[in-house]
Order: sequence, then structure tokens, then C-alpha cells
Amino acid sequence: MRRFALLLCTLVLVGCTSSKPVRLTVLTYNIHHAEGVDRTLDVARIARVITDTKADLVALQEVDNGTTRTNKVDQAAELGKLTGMHAVFGKAMVFVGGEYGDAILSKFPIKSHRVVNLPYSPFDKHEPRAALVTQLHIDGSDILFVSTHLDHMREPSDRYKQMRAIDDALKAEQLPIILAGDFNCVPDTEPLLVLDKSWLRATDEVPSVPVIRPKHKIDHIFVHPKKKWTVVETHVIDEHIASDHLPVVATIELTK
Repeated sequence: MRRFALLLCTLVLVGCTSSKPVRLTVLTYNIHHAEGVDRTLDVARIARVITDTKADLVALQEVDNGTTRTNKVDQAAELGKLTGMHAVFGKAMVFVGGEYGDAILSKFPIKSHRVVNLPYSPFDKHEPRAALVTQLHIDGSDILFVSTHLDHMREPSDRYKQMRAIDDALKAEQLPIILAGDFNCVPDTEPLLVLDKSWLRATDEVPSVPVIRPKHKIDHIFVHPKKKWTVVETHVIDEHIASDHLPVVATIELTK
């Protein structure tokens, strides 16, 4: 009888533990290929900024891989090494002898990753864009963590099409999702409104660019589905040298 009681207590405790929300600190950061506003190329400086945030998950944009302008360095791998995190790179386009795109750093092992190429207009200086999708297993839950960088041109039609493509591709996965990146969209623009129907904004409207006297919020974090997530806290970090964007952080909880 005593053994049965002990077993029952153990099962109850395990059940209580497993139902606790998963709390994550997420960083999105456009690193400008690690070239700061002082025109110094410094991957280690970017790594220090990342480490100081104590982020569990990091979405990076404007990352170089083997390009001549950044001395042929695989920046995602180097940042993974310097921060002690798992790292993957996702190519958006071929660029000056190497590749240019997005990256993800994670304190948790990355089960799989893939690149979703996004629609774009191949004229008038528009560039290929992509979303890097990773699947992670965190405290008993599988989630998708995604880094993306939408079109930068003033005319918004590419960004709208790209956001629709991301929304369609990710919701079909039927897993909790964190989507982070440089959307090149301020909060009330149409591409972001695409997500508002079923996604929860995990960041506020505090500006993230330019780094000196910032005026616009274009770096965002969204989570899906709304009912699974709670936003605990969000802030913009005042780091105005390492990149031309400010780092944006959100602490969020996933309800199991």
C-alpha cells in the first residue's frame, strides 16, 4: 500500500512538472554582416551582444557565409562557436563569392532545418529572400523557430507576398511557432496585418532603427497559435555600435 502511495505521488509530481509552461527568451537581430556603424568588421562583438542577452533562441539576419567582403568566414558557425550555441545558416542568395541570408542560434539541439524560398520581383533592385525554419525539441515539446528577412524596397508588394507565403507554409506544420526577423515593416502596415488574424505579436512598438535616435520598429517577433503563448516581457537593447539595427528581445511562455 505504501509503495502504491509513493508511486501515485511520483506520478502526480511528474504530471505537475510536465504541465509547467516553457519559458523562452528570444532575440531577433539584424547583424549587418557583423559590420558596425564604426565600419569595423567584428564577429566577436556581435557574439558578446548575443551572450549578454542570455537568449535561448536567436534569429539573425544579414549573415554572410564565405563571402569575400567578410574574409570568407562562415559567420553562423563562428557565432555558434563563440556563444556556445547550436547554429545553422539559411541561404537567401549567392553573394560576392559566397552566400548571404539568415541564421539561427539555439541553446537546444536543432532536430532539422530547411529553407523556404520566398517570392520576389527580380527587377528594380529587389533581392531573393528566404525563411530559415528549424524544428527544436524543448522540454517535451516540439516547436518551430523561424528567422526571416523581408524585402527592403520602399514599394511593399514583395513584402506582402512574402508574408503570405510564410504564413501559409508555417501554419500547415501544426506545431507551436516562433517567427522572428527583420520584416522591414512598421507595426500598422499590411504585411504585418496578415499575421494578426491568428498570430500573437510578442514585441511592442519601441523603435529598433536607426541605432542612433531610433524612429521605426521593423524588427519583430510573432508566435502562433495565439492561445498557446503568453508574452511575459519585451524590450529593445540600447546597443548602437555593433550593427545598424538594435537587438530586440522577448520573453515568452508556451502552455503545454
